Order: sequence, then structure tokens, then C-alpha cells
Amino acid sequence: MTLITLPRFKLSPDISATRGGKGPNMFLIHGVGLNADAWSAMRPELEECFTVTAIDMPGHGESPHLSPARGAALEDFTDIIAGSLN
Repeated sequence: MTLITLPRFKLSPDISATRGGKGPNMFLIHGVGLNADAWSAMRPELEECFTVTAIDMPGHGESPHLSPARGAALEDFTDIIAGSLN
């Protein structure tokens, strides 16, 4: 299988993401050291039933790094992600 990097859009100033499919929303968050492309193998099936948004965590993929003033605790990452989903 060839990995294809999908085009990103700005979900928020701090989060880049990919989106595709149709149906209820599903948000995918990758693990440490990866990016939204980590979900590439699963996306085709998921996109048959869902509108899939896969994010690049801050400092990964095309999302900017957290500012030093913001910190880098898990809470900082979750706050940014939750804020981008509103």
C-alpha cells in the first residue's frame, strides 16, 4: 500500500486536519510522533459511514508547535484540541 499524504486545512489556528466522507462526524487523534496520515489505511471504510476528520496534534504534521508560554502538558494539548472542535 502506498501512503498518500492528504491535503490539510486549518481546523483552528493551532490544528491542521484532513476531512472526508459523509455521515455523522468522527474525529481521529493520532499517537505521539505520528500525524493524521496514521489513519490512512482505515479511512476508506470509515468514510463510507462517517465524515472523518483526522487532526495533526500540535507540533506534528502541519500543526504548529505549542508556544513555550503555553506549556506542553497533556492538558495543554487536550485544551487546544477541544477548542478546535467548537
